[in-house]
Amino acid sequence: MQRFLFTIFILINFSGLCLAQKEPANALGKLSVNGIKFTADRSSILKAFGKPAQQYKPHYECGFLSSDEQGEIFYTLDYKLMKWTGNKKSAYIMEDLLITPGMKYIIHYKDKKLSSETTQEEFMHFTGLTDFRKNTGKEIPEDLIKAKGNPKLQTTSIDLQENSDDKYIFYFLKGKLCKIEYWSPC
Repeated sequence: MQRFLFTIFILINFSGLCLAQKEPANALGKLSVNGIKFTADRSSILKAFGKPAQQYKPHYECGFLSSDEQGEIFYTLDYKLMKWTGNKKSAYIMEDLLITPGMKYIIHYKDKKLSSETTQEEFMHFTGLTDFRKNTGKEIPEDLIKAKGNPKLQTTSIDLQENSDDKYIFYFLKGKLCKIEYWSPC
């Protein structure tokens, strides 16, 4: 009986180790831009990036950033290549970040620097993620199509999500990181 219980104990611990290796721990909390976490208060964002080019109410129909659905007003701080959306009560979320060569923003996932030179293979390796999608047409965000000037872009994307319904989507064009986008379900 003791041998049986010991074997069960070992199997349970081993399976826990295997599961822990497959799922990235605290992934979303490990993303930052210029030292600011992807969830931050307004004053930290303004201190780090200055006055936004525009500030407005985004009016999303649904999702975690929808004023109607959440019962609170949200604001977007638009820095052209980067958008933060939120409010004083819920904080601000990095909603959209176009990644270009020579950009002034320094992006990190844990201790790894992300840039327009980060390849899809590198990203998958250090995040431990293995799934990606090929995107064409309406699957590609409009701002990425506009920035690249090509409505026929073909990208791949990888979802970074941890134990919640919302996630970040990382887009790769010709195998290189070009955009990070926040997504929440409707």
